[in-house]
Amino acid sequence: MARLRSYSPCGPRDRDGYRYDVDIVHLNAGGNSLTALGGELTAKIDAFISYSSKDKTAADAACAALESAGVRCWIASRDIRPGEEYGAAIIDAIERCRVMVLIFSSSANQSCQVRREIERVVSKGIPIIPVRIEDVVPTKSIEYFLGAIHWLDALTPPLEGHLQKLAETVTEALLQMDAAAQIRIDKPLDKTGAVVGALRKKAVVGSPTRDIKRRSTRRKERHGLCAQCGRWTALRELHN
Repeated sequence: MARLRSYSPCGPRDRDGYRYDVDIVHLNAGGNSLTALGGELTAKIDAFISYSSKDKTAADAACAALESAGVRCWIASRDIRPGEEYGAAIIDAIERCRVMVLIFSSSANQSCQVRREIERVVSKGIPIIPVRIEDVVPTKSIEYFLGAIHWLDALTPPLEGHLQKLAETVTEALLQMDAAAQIRIDKPLDKTGAVVGALRKKAVVGSPTRDIKRRSTRRKERHGLCAQCGRWTALRELHN
């Protein structure tokens, strides 16, 4: 069982100067929760899929295409646990997601639930990737949030061909987020606000073995938001 460590800007520093907040024992089989030494820790979701119930077939196909590409998805009602309140589950999933994939159709255009999900995501600053499966004009309330966003049109059959493009788009967006998060993690701030990343970089000069280990560790990172300060965190597997 792998021992993982969640890195964030809020915790104490490890021996390499990085801040961390909790040591984690292992991911569960589904990959959506972590068993921590101090209790249960919830993992990030890559993509929250928003759709009208009338478009469930298209939404399920999009979910399957994304997960085949390694994107962790949350989709109702598959990922709502028995007995869990629907609204609370939606809010929790949105807070944990990194991007929203919107399956847009005439039904979604008129759905109050979809509109509420879009409003929630925008308020959190989460990117939206809309997939248009029907040629309809967004209502003014939806256009208000999505007017400046580039749409992925999936109007011509077969749908599967467009879903491949969707998977590539989402994967690229996540990679860009990871790259930005890595820059912030590699240059944490000390108590006075000074960047100490340069000092660590100087310390590893002439130590190729250590540098190789650190690059290897980064390949096993997962990223999320710190529960305390809202900034990006990294989750690294520790090599004993």
